[in-house]
Amino acid sequence: MRRRLITNLVLLVAVVVGGALVYFEPWAEPPKKQPRLADLEAGKVERVTITRSGESTKQTVLVRKDGAWALSEPFAMPAESRQVETLLEGLRQRVKDHFPIGDRDLGAFGLKQPSLRIDVAGTTIALGDKVPTERAMYAKVGETIYTVDTGLMRRVDQPATGYVARNLVPTDAQITRIESDSFKVARDGDPEANWRVIEKTGSVAKDAGKTLGRAWESAVASDVEGKQYTGDLQVDVRVYTASRDQPYRFARLGTEDDGNVAVTRPDLPVRYLVSEGMADRLFSLQKPQKSQDASAKADQSDRTGSSARDKS
Repeated sequence: MRRRLITNLVLLVAVVVGGALVYFEPWAEPPKKQPRLADLEAGKVERVTITRSGESTKQTVLVRKDGAWALSEPFAMPAESRQVETLLEGLRQRVKDHFPIGDRDLGAFGLKQPSLRIDVAGTTIALGDKVPTERAMYAKVGETIYTVDTGLMRRVDQPATGYVARNLVPTDAQITRIESDSFKVARDGDPEANWRVIEKTGSVAKDAGKTLGRAWESAVASDVEGKQYTGDLQVDVRVYTASRDQPYRFARLGTEDDGNVAVTRPDLPVRYLVSEGMADRLFSLQKPQKSQDASAKADQSDRTGSSARDKS
């Protein structure tokens, strides 16, 4: 009885071990990792150049300085670091299929005269046509053609304004004073200090200074357009910061067809699009219209009540 039990246990162990060997195949070579489109370390990249071919060749040049990304062409402006990092991750993607060019016709892949080229860390990547049978597109690096995610084209094929930082005032700037022809709001050197209304024209809401200051500290555009206002420009607001002698000067241009309000800085070749509500908070210290209406109704009610009491 005992001998039979031992025999069965040995057989069971043998079956388990054998199954494990068949399943895990320890003798098999580990699968090779798919190659990257561009073998680069994103944290060490200092410059990215995107060239668009066409009637007029245009370049977008992104450079990293002191750990922050900025545009240097076609204009100089801070860049949205997250956008650049997403682009670099797309360039580092692992590719499923690749093959040598050999005697193949590059025109068949849209790579003879590619519309887009990216130069990064000594590597040139050309983007071609879509792959007919799958959601991928052709890319050329050196003498090799790769099939890559079509999302890479969406990241690359955008105007330079697509990389512009959306903050109206740089995120690392400490705002100390906000002025216009009708108001002046300031706070002490402590960034946690309360905003104070120093000068004003007309009545203002109780926390108008705080509302204005916080609005400018968190102002982010929904979009940026590459249009510079060339006419006579009336600057509406001047924003002073601790690290800059001259203020950032802003002007409210007007409402666009989509309902957003265009805001510009005369020194920049772009304009920001913000919601109408945000524009009102950024450029006005007056009481909200609802508060004014409520006050007017209260005054009217007081006058009516007083007249009734006088008559009685």
